[in-house]
Amino acid sequence: MKYGGQVELTLKERIPLTSNSFLFRFTLPEPDLVMGTNVSNHVRFNCIRPTEEFPDGVLVRRFYTPTSGVTQEGYVDLPIKVYRGDVHPDYMMGGQLTSWLESVNVGDKILVDGPYKRVEYFGNGYFRVKGRIVKKKNVFFVAGGTGITIFYPILKAALESDDPTKFTLIYSNTTEDDIILKHELDYLSKQYPTKFTYVQTITKSKDPENIKAHSGYITIDMLKRYLPLPKDDSLLINMGPKGLNNAFAEIILNHTKFDPNTMVISKAVNRMIQNR
Repeated sequence: MKYGGQVELTLKERIPLTSNSFLFRFTLPEPDLVMGTNVSNHVRFNCIRPTEEFPDGVLVRRFYTPTSGVTQEGYVDLPIKVYRGDVHPDYMMGGQLTSWLESVNVGDKILVDGPYKRVEYFGNGYFRVKGRIVKKKNVFFVAGGTGITIFYPILKAALESDDPTKFTLIYSNTTEDDIILKHELDYLSKQYPTKFTYVQTITKSKDPENIKAHSGYITIDMLKRYLPLPKDDSLLINMGPKGLNNAFAEIILNHTKFDPNTMVISKAVNRMIQNR
């Protein structure tokens, strides 16, 4: 049985993943209920948060992607990064929803609605791109931080099935300790080396002498080294923080021949085209 529209989830566990991210496990109202999302959908969390201007509270909504299996009954897992105040330059006041979510007690409830479709993957290389269903053989993901949560369910479902699509992931984080789903991604890369190329890049390594990943920000040379050829059967998808997304868009639009209308899914690319 699937839920529809809105559902009230109950926090069961909050499992640390990194110093500032957690796996939030929520139980569903019925033990045989499933979230009803596919591998590329996300859901929206809703809560009321007080502000100086509105002490009685305003509605805050944020989107998160489940990583538990689409047929998982009774509960749902969501890896979420918590933005604490005075830490991240883009969230000096702290994330309105995640700072609250970190303080939620086991047994507390939260209203969730969806599913919503940001990236649509139907299996066997079929994606929806700009309103059209297209088939791709080579898929290239560029992710930063929590942007990985959209890609991981796609990778897991595709690699653990007969899906012939080949995937490449470049995943950027500030330090080695910030890598979300690290063990899961390492496992997939070892189990499916012919179908999945996994590239880590660290911008501020804690151990630069012994780093086992690329050091520094994503560059033109790095992308060109791993990018598939700009053919009709290739697709590039980008999710992550603003700085990474803008760098990706600038490289793709100014230094490659990928058609942004048929070969790229990226809000930053779309925005850069509109502002030209």
